[in-house]
Amino acid sequence: MRGNVCDQALIERVCGEYEIDTVIHLAAQTLVPVANRNPVATFESNIAGTWALLEACRRSPKVKQIVFASSDKAYGDAERLPYDESTPLNGRHPYDVDVLGTWAALAARAGDRPSTLKALYRLEALRPWDEGLRREREAVERAGAR
Repeated sequence: MRGNVCDQALIERVCGEYEIDTVIHLAAQTLVPVANRNPVATFESNIAGTWALLEACRRSPKVKQIVFASSDKAYGDAERLPYDESTPLNGRHPYDVDVLGTWAALAARAGDRPSTLKALYRLEALRPWDEGLRREREAVERAGAR
């Protein structure tokens, strides 16, 4: 099935038609340079899309849990790794702020049914020596310089 994560009615219909009990939320615009060039479209997709999905799940009686995949960008350039619950949220770039907004939507709905909300993070983001993370940070810096 094809659709848009912002289409709440479609998500509700799919959840009901297929009697979905677990939703795995992977829908997002995840390219940092694209987010930095076009933050409004990224915010619409990621934050508004997450709100639409959460509301559709809340209204779908069979949905019992949501599994959400995220990045670590809300922490910005943290001074110590790995992150834990005491690490301050320090996003500074458009994509970082987008992740913060998505997390805020999730936190706001955490008390709603469905009662289980799980978040997954990319493990490579916890290793500052990782080559992929270094390349991503360089891309953010280059995009910010434009």
